[in-house]
Amino acid sequence: MKYHWYPLAGIQYIDRQEAARLAGENPDYAGQELYNHLASGKTAEYGLYVQLMNPQDEANLPMTRWMTPRCGMSCNILISRSGVSC
Repeated sequence: MKYHWYPLAGIQYIDRQEAARLAGENPDYAGQELYNHLASGKTAEYGLYVQLMNPQDEANLPMTRWMTPRCGMSCNILISRSGVSC
């Protein structure tokens, strides 16, 4: 069983070049962005998902760790919504 917290507003990605630029300017960019968001009075909502897998499927995995839910051998179930605010 694995637990995942995903922001309900969606997940955003940046490319390698943007990550390198931000790391040079502010290595705590993601934390600072969340702090600024909360400090402005806004909230952030997260969904808690549980990834389940049938124990018999473990032998069919190409690696020793769990794969992403897209592998077809597990499922994600939203079990909680949590809001974060200051």
